[in-house]
Amino acid sequence: MEIERRICLVEVVSFMWAYVLSFLGSTLCVYSAEKINSKEVQRILLLLAILITSLLAAFRALSIGTDVLNYVQPMFINAQKANNFSEYLNSPILSDWSLVPVSSFEYGYTIIVFICAKLFGNIFSLLFITQFVIIGCVLIGLWRQRKELLVSLGIFSYYFLFYNTSLNMVRQSIAMAILFMAFSYLRNRKIITYFILMIIATLFHRTAIIGIIIFLLYMSFYRNSRTVRLGNNLSLNTKTIKLIFIGIISFTIVFIPSIFQIVLKLLGISQYAEGYITNKIHFSLNGSLVCLAIILIVILCWDAVNNDKLKYLYMGLLICDLATVQLTTASTYASRISLYFMMFYVYIVPTFLCRITDRKRKLALVIYILLLCLYWYYTIVYLKYNDTIPYVIAPNFNF
Repeated sequence: MEIERRICLVEVVSFMWAYVLSFLGSTLCVYSAEKINSKEVQRILLLLAILITSLLAAFRALSIGTDVLNYVQPMFINAQKANNFSEYLNSPILSDWSLVPVSSFEYGYTIIVFICAKLFGNIFSLLFITQFVIIGCVLIGLWRQRKELLVSLGIFSYYFLFYNTSLNMVRQSIAMAILFMAFSYLRNRKIITYFILMIIATLFHRTAIIGIIIFLLYMSFYRNSRTVRLGNNLSLNTKTIKLIFIGIISFTIVFIPSIFQIVLKLLGISQYAEGYITNKIHFSLNGSLVCLAIILIVILCWDAVNNDKLKYLYMGLLICDLATVQLTTASTYASRISLYFMMFYVYIVPTFLCRITDRKRKLALVIYILLLCLYWYYTIVYLKYNDTIPYVIAPNFNF
């Protein structure tokens, strides 16, 4: 029995080391870039950080991440065989046990697949380029706000929360990363740039239209707040009242299927309501634990953040995440909407933790990093979400 336990432990460690070492190496590069003043050295370190985890994605066997064999490889093979782009779009692939034309997928991703197939003729180049785009967009979004948050903690958070998901949900992960980067422009009031990037994100996954809701939330908290008296001994500022309304509206939409379906139709993504309307939804404590932990961090660090507009916006996004994560109890596809709000964890925690005193920050960082590692181990290693464990190098790898 003891020998079996030791063998099991060795196997688990061997499954994890490729991911963990890559995450740590990339994070170390970003941390070093934060500490160095030379822009040239910073660019080299940031590029190295992106390359480390992009190469990890490129080296992997095609069995890692269910969507790779579901649509990535079939689309790539069709692109190689096609004489032109039109023939490629009309060619069928077997996806989710049904034949669908390549044109049924978003054009942004189909174009990238076609270009990689014709230029490189190797699917591993496609895996590398898609991951390079994902990590690059996330890092750009973080780096543009480096004066307000800990960039290295942000990229570390992304790796342990979303990296393995990106090896599976490739198209949506690209869309999420682009929208994540777009938010850094919205923060600087570059609204046109934000919407251009949001439109580009929808070319990779239609659900990126959720960016409209993020924009509306941002605009609702942009104006300065004022105090409203609700009674002799009770007064609230307008932003707190808005948070209460956001909570009521979010949970109402999620828990009333007919309203949820109407909202998705207005956003043009009604197909993600399939399986939700016919199933009962209930509050999921397990699915909510991570969001509740982040909300607790925000509450504990609330007074340390001076940017009033930002902290109320982040709390509003967390409320939306807490509401939409309940969709996991009814539909896997509908629950993917919550990932766009969950992505903001990568902004939120590094922003709030960098505002507290050094002594408290060190303790908070240790606790947060341990929680991240436990979350990653439980969901990715133990529950095998996204089918990315064990990590296996492709036997026929070549660029």
